[in-house]
Amino acid sequence: MHPFSRTKILLALLLLSTSLSKAQNGGDSFFDSTLAQMNQFLALDTPERIIDKFGGLDSSQAFNTLSCYQQGILIHKLGVSHYLLDQEYQAIPYFMDVVHSLWKSCLEVPTYELANSLYNIGVCYQYTPEKPLAKRYFNQSIRLLEKDSTAPKIALAEKYHGTGIYFEEISDLATAEIYLLNALRLYRQIPGTVIDQFDLLNRLLILGLDFQNHDAVIKYFEEALALHAKFPDKIRSMDLAAVNLNAATSYLETSNFNMAKQLAAHSLTLIDSRTHADLYSNALETLGMIYKRKGALDSASAFYHKVIDLRLAANGEIKHSYQSKSIAFENLSELQLLSGDYTQALKSINSSVRTLCPGLNFEENANPIISLQHLSDPAELVRKLAIKAKILYQQSLALSDKDLLQKSLLTMQKLDTVVGAGIVHFSSDLSQLELLHIIASHYSLAMEICLELFRQTQEKSFLAQAYFFSSRSKAVILQKHLIESQALDSLLTPPEIAKKEAILARIADINNLLQYDHSVADSLLQISLSAQLDLEVFHEYLDTKYPGFMQLKRTYLRVPSILEIQQFLPTDQCLIDFFYGNDFIITFCLTNETFFHTKTNINDHFEKGLNEVIASQYNPQQPFPFQESTKLYNQLLAPTIDQLPQRIKRICILPHGKLHSLSMDAICFQYESDNSNYLISKYAISYAFSTGLFMQAQYQKKNLSFLGYGTNYSQGLNDRLRNGSVIREGSVLASLDMAETEVNDAAALFRGKKQIGDEATLDDFLQHAGTADIIYLSLHGLVDYDHPNKSCIIFDDRGERYILSPQILRNQNLHADLVLMSSCHSASGKIYQGEGVSGMTRAFLYAGARNVLSSLWSATEISATKTLASFLTLVKAGLTKDAALQIAKLDYLQQAPPSQLHPYYWANFVLVGSSVGDAESTGSHYAYLSLFIILMIIILIRIKKQ
Repeated sequence: MHPFSRTKILLALLLLSTSLSKAQNGGDSFFDSTLAQMNQFLALDTPERIIDKFGGLDSSQAFNTLSCYQQGILIHKLGVSHYLLDQEYQAIPYFMDVVHSLWKSCLEVPTYELANSLYNIGVCYQYTPEKPLAKRYFNQSIRLLEKDSTAPKIALAEKYHGTGIYFEEISDLATAEIYLLNALRLYRQIPGTVIDQFDLLNRLLILGLDFQNHDAVIKYFEEALALHAKFPDKIRSMDLAAVNLNAATSYLETSNFNMAKQLAAHSLTLIDSRTHADLYSNALETLGMIYKRKGALDSASAFYHKVIDLRLAANGEIKHSYQSKSIAFENLSELQLLSGDYTQALKSINSSVRTLCPGLNFEENANPIISLQHLSDPAELVRKLAIKAKILYQQSLALSDKDLLQKSLLTMQKLDTVVGAGIVHFSSDLSQLELLHIIASHYSLAMEICLELFRQTQEKSFLAQAYFFSSRSKAVILQKHLIESQALDSLLTPPEIAKKEAILARIADINNLLQYDHSVADSLLQISLSAQLDLEVFHEYLDTKYPGFMQLKRTYLRVPSILEIQQFLPTDQCLIDFFYGNDFIITFCLTNETFFHTKTNINDHFEKGLNEVIASQYNPQQPFPFQESTKLYNQLLAPTIDQLPQRIKRICILPHGKLHSLSMDAICFQYESDNSNYLISKYAISYAFSTGLFMQAQYQKKNLSFLGYGTNYSQGLNDRLRNGSVIREGSVLASLDMAETEVNDAAALFRGKKQIGDEATLDDFLQHAGTADIIYLSLHGLVDYDHPNKSCIIFDDRGERYILSPQILRNQNLHADLVLMSSCHSASGKIYQGEGVSGMTRAFLYAGARNVLSSLWSATEISATKTLASFLTLVKAGLTKDAALQIAKLDYLQQAPPSQLHPYYWANFVLVGSSVGDAESTGSHYAYLSLFIILMIIILIRIKKQ
């Protein structure tokens, strides 16, 4: 699906509109007559005549007598003329000359006109294969304009608008939303901007499609219709048609075919096919999509062929139409694949890729050679490469052709390259998460291809390649951040580090206020944008000052080899790594000597059983389904565990997809009516988000510093949380009567520091947490499954600040070996496909903690106190953390009354991180190798800089 937008804001609309009269006041007849002729040619839509007549203007004697401001205006007109003729590369030097040679040092030029010139360079790059370069000029332009108090409000609104469109087109969706909301906020304050407001509602509607938030789509659709009803004469029928088509796409994705068809058909009646062939073809394309989804392939094909004919015939009439042509070929290829016409499907998708990437070179197999400079829309290219790989894969199965299967694998490897190259361009963590979430399902196809090649050849390299794809789909962004942080701390100067931390702290504080105090949302939008812009500019500064920084950002792409993992594993521990695909679950198992895989097919019975076990673990009122739990073990775990040698006593599990919500501790390996045959009774169990995070350098300190926080809160806690929209009306957080006792006992065990009651403040945590080896939080925790950044831990509420959100936590520099969260749902959160649970556990790992012990569901105080007290005592005695947690849970099961033996009371706590343990580890070569790579990159960057 591709959203349809109104024609982009034209560059010419942002040129010289506010100060032209000032430049003309000099009364220079040469300037006046030249400008008048240029404007006349533009009014007649003949920009080529400007180029023919005035192309050598800057070398004339009369031109050299003009002021720097007047010279800039005329050169700008030449740049506009090239732009209007789709000659962006010819336009850019004109704008560059204006900015750098003339206007930058010209005192006559108002700041907002200088900002226009920078912005125009960005607009030109936006329509070239070097699209990513546009970001630099957009940022510089807006930075100038925001500082100019004399600039018209409309000028800033237009630039927010256009820049938001740009970020949307490069799939940096979170940043795009900030710009577009700011533009809408300003337009609503400016009379005569109804058309712009309507376009922004459409843009936000498109973002709702991108985020797969169909409630937001309907909200913006209804707002747009209401605005049209209020100003029917202001809004063009083609713009109304675009809104209808985007809403139709949303209804189509939710399988409301009748509503989708009704809106698409209505759009056709609003569009003149002769004057707006591009939008008319969009409406036909939407109808084609509807018929394809309904299974009417012949009707869909007829619409798609009409679309291609229209777009190819339009040529230059549809400005910058390579993207729309590319989508037309893509849709046709999907249809041909459904019909089994592999040859034509492959031809169409290759045409789609070539049309999308006009600036790239191509390999013999028609895959693009990836260039970071020319990679404008990674998400769209990934989608097309996935379709191509699927065509080759299905054709190989139909023809029993191993060569086609190999080509399919090569295409998936290229797709993976695009994913990695695309992520480094985004500074927003949320944008990176959303991008990975959208494309993660494509790795399921990669796994199928690799395993089919392994089945046919029995070559273990294909099994290793499958494991590579599985590993690459897990926690990439988290690993990227940790590697960047380690390197930057060594690379940057203290002032640069301080600047980076200050920017991140601003963004965190603003986002926190935006989430929990909706009354300040409008006033904070521009401040939020300014902070985000500071971050973009800082990254540009790093790329310029440290030429190797971009290479550094790609080091996270490296996945440890099978041999490196085996050398790292202790003799008594194995790694069980799940990949939750579309129709199957692949389980990889590694010990220090073996590597094998098993496969579990996903069907309705399996899904039902898995859902039942997960639901019962979270609900003590629901009898635990021992029989279903045993079935789940037999389907999911037994094929792997039955092959383990007897020396294996510890398992580290890497969950994926829905398995993040399951506590493996309470899976039953043998069914009995009074079952106690839980997996925890056989193995010490820990979890990790990825092999790279599992294989961190181990902690060597023996005397661990301790810092604990516990409080029972004030009596007004719930009212304060409801007033701040932290919890819903009617929700109540119970008092934590044993919190202070928990922290007191733990602090006494480690002879550490503690903050109790009203001293358990967020400010104290932010000031001292970075120095602690063990952090213990006996506090309330909340999780928001839809909006992970709204998950939080609540410190004592008698202070001004008391909510620790993921964005605040991520900006801390922790060195803790262990964080314990004795709080509700602290291990839960929104599950991003591949990246894992985005909640407080991930935030602590993001901040630098090596291991986190947290809760999948609401922890009961009595069971938590017993389990965690026992766990800490065993850790203090020298046991590995996973073994300590196993014994603590088994002790609880032996001592607890029958009414509290349900897994709800004890299986909630999970250990996430790197719990290998120094004593039994056979080595940590990978960890040292990773540190060595980072060190060498830093050295190379410094050498290049000198």
